[in-house]
Amino acid sequence: MTDRISVTGFARGGTDALFRFRGVHVNAQRSTFTCHGGPWLRDDATEVVRAGLAPALDEATGSIVAAGTTVGRWPVSLSIRLDFLADPPLAGTALTVTGELLATDDQGATTRGTARTADGAIVALVTHRSHLVDVDRAALPTPPAPQPPPDDVPVRTALGLADTGPGRLTMSPGPYATNGMGNVHGGVLTVGSELAAHSLFAPGWRTRSIDISFVRPRPGATPTDFTAELVYLGRSLGVAHVAARGPDGKVCSMATVTAQPA
Repeated sequence: MTDRISVTGFARGGTDALFRFRGVHVNAQRSTFTCHGGPWLRDDATEVVRAGLAPALDEATGSIVAAGTTVGRWPVSLSIRLDFLADPPLAGTALTVTGELLATDDQGATTRGTARTADGAIVALVTHRSHLVDVDRAALPTPPAPQPPPDDVPVRTALGLADTGPGRLTMSPGPYATNGMGNVHGGVLTVGSELAAHSLFAPGWRTRSIDISFVRPRPGATPTDFTAELVYLGRSLGVAHVAARGPDGKVCSMATVTAQPA
């Protein structure tokens, strides 16, 4: 039988703790995760950080690919497309996040997933494209997973995101931004992109979709800058492009964020 990488404990990091998600069941075809909405997803600019579901959706779909690949290979996110149908619950209510494999080849795979409330209502959808890279598992860092911050600490604060100009945020290095490989989690780059975009939208608007591509790893030991550019802003729709960069100025992710009045 082909030797498979164990998902459990391989790529865990502080992002799991901050966004309160964990894997329940994973195989090479399907996965089930749980996560919780809560007061930590409140935000002055967006009112609700809908992209707070991105880390769990990213993990639930990416872990399927990890479960099906051979030792020495590991999937990293190439892009994710998120569509939001409603706000995540803010009362600490559990959500079920599921993923399923759509297609795979020698380069990677395509998966999709949903986040649902206890009564089965869909809150968010994701389509996830992964590509495989060579890894030396023994060389990966194994930092202890931190405890989550208190429930009243918003994700903006926990991630060290600060306004540094119109449409611009800077994220300081911290324990909650990285995965087990020491890179900024793709879900965290998605959150930063949403918050940067909303600094250019009208108050009270809600994110409807985020389409983000990851072009290179972003080491978590140095700050990350998010710069948003307004593409369109009307009475019923806003569109912004957001680029995330490291101190060297190289782009690590590019996102298109759309929003509408709540």
